[in-house]
Amino acid sequence: MKRIIALLLAAVMVFTFVACSGSGNGEDESTPTPAPGTDATPTGAEVDYTEGGKYLNFPGANGDDNLKLPALELTSNEVTFLTHDAPADPSLDRFIAFRDAYGASLKVTVVGASDRITKFVAAVMGGESPDMFNYDFRPSLVNKGYCAPWDDYIDFSLGLWDDVRASLDNVKFKNHYYTVGTAPSRWNSLIYYNTEIFEELSLKTPKEYYDEGNWTWTTMRELALQATVDADSDGSPEIYGFACGACPGFFYSAGKALVEYSDEGAINNMKSAEVARAMQFYTDLVVNDGSTLYGEDLRKEFAAGQIAMYCASGWYCFSWGDMMLNQTLELVPFPKDPDADAYYVHEVFGSYMMGKDSPNPYGAAAYMYSALYDNFNTQEKIEKTSEERVEEGGWSNEIDDMIMTMCYENKVPVLSTWSTFELGEFWGEIWFGPHLGEPWSAIAEEVAPQVDEKIRIAFEE
Repeated sequence: MKRIIALLLAAVMVFTFVACSGSGNGEDESTPTPAPGTDATPTGAEVDYTEGGKYLNFPGANGDDNLKLPALELTSNEVTFLTHDAPADPSLDRFIAFRDAYGASLKVTVVGASDRITKFVAAVMGGESPDMFNYDFRPSLVNKGYCAPWDDYIDFSLGLWDDVRASLDNVKFKNHYYTVGTAPSRWNSLIYYNTEIFEELSLKTPKEYYDEGNWTWTTMRELALQATVDADSDGSPEIYGFACGACPGFFYSAGKALVEYSDEGAINNMKSAEVARAMQFYTDLVVNDGSTLYGEDLRKEFAAGQIAMYCASGWYCFSWGDMMLNQTLELVPFPKDPDADAYYVHEVFGSYMMGKDSPNPYGAAAYMYSALYDNFNTQEKIEKTSEERVEEGGWSNEIDDMIMTMCYENKVPVLSTWSTFELGEFWGEIWFGPHLGEPWSAIAEEVAPQVDEKIRIAFEE
C-alpha cells in the first residue's frame, strides 16, 4: 500500500526529482559507482549478490528485494539534464539513492518552456546531447533520431517496475521505451463527494455503489438526479447532484483517448463508437438533466455544500483541508462505462527521454532507477498525522488510502496524449459544442481532420 501512495506523493511534486551540485558544476565528493564485477561500493552501501546479477543494497531498503538497485557502470558521476523546471534542493532525503548508492549528481540546464524542443535539438545536433530531456513525448524526436531508447540501459523486467508496468507498456513506441516515467498521475479519474449531503438525503453513497460493483455511468446519473435539491422549485437548485468542468474522464472510462499510439503510429479516435457513446452521455448528464452545475472552478461551491459530487482535478483536494479532517470528503474512481470490460482510468505518464549520443547513459538510467527506489521507500520514512499533512498543504492519510484503492487497485490506465498532439487547440469545440446542442457526430466530423493534421505534425515536425 505504502509503495503506491509514495507514487502519488511523487506525482504531487510533479516529479521534481531534479538537482544540481552545490557548486553548479556537477562536482561531487561521493565515492563513484563501482563497475559491475568489482568489489568497490559507494559510501554507506553494501553489495548484495542475488540471482540475476549484482545489486546495491543500503540503509533504507528495508530488506525488500524490489528495492535493490542494479549496479551500473557510469561514465562519470555527472548526469546532464535539460528541463524547464527549477531544480529541487539536492539535500532532500528523496535523493538518497541517486546520491549515495550511485554517487551521482545532476548538472541541470533550465530553459524556457516554449523553446525546450529547439534547445534540445540544437544540443544534440551540436554534439552536446544531454543525458536526459524532460518534455511531453514527441514522436518526431524519435523519427528524426534525436532520442535514444532506454532499453539498452534499463532492465525493465526488474521488480522495481512492477507497480508501473501497465503504465510503462502504454508508452512503448516502435517497440521501444523512448519515454519513461516513474509516478503515474491519475488526477482526472476521481469523483469527490460530500458525505453529509448523502446522509441528510438518506441516499446510498457512491462508495456503496462501488463496493457492490454497481458504480457506472448509469448509477452516477441516477444518483445525481436524486441528490439535486430545488426546494423552492425556482429552477435554480440549492444543491446540485453533480458538477464538473470539462470531463475527459468519460471517454477515458470507455477505454479510449482521443488519440492513441499504435504499431503504425497513432489512431484518431474522434469518430470511434466508444468516444461517441461517452460524449453523448456527457451531453445528457450536463445539458439535459438539470442536475449538473457546469464550470471550470467550482471548488468553493463544493466545500460550501452546494454540490454533492464533483469531478475535478486532484489538485483541488488540497483546498479542502477542513473536509478532509472532518472526514466529510470521500472519493471514488470515475464511474465505469456499462459497456466496458474494466475500470479504465485517465493517466499521465512518461516524459523523460534520453538524448542521442548521451555521454552518460547509465547515469541517466541510475536517475530513473533511483526515482523508482524513492517512490517505494520515501513514504516508509514519513510518519505524520493527517493534521500535520493537511497543514503542510497535502492530503490526509485517509485520502491517500482512498486514492490508492480507487485509482490504482485493479484499474486499467489509458494514456493521455492530449499534450503530445496539442489537442487543447480544440478545447472549445470538444467541450462547449455539446452545451450548445451540437451532436457529437457533427463535432467529430469537423474536428477529426484537424486532429489528423496534429498527428502528422507530431510525427514529422
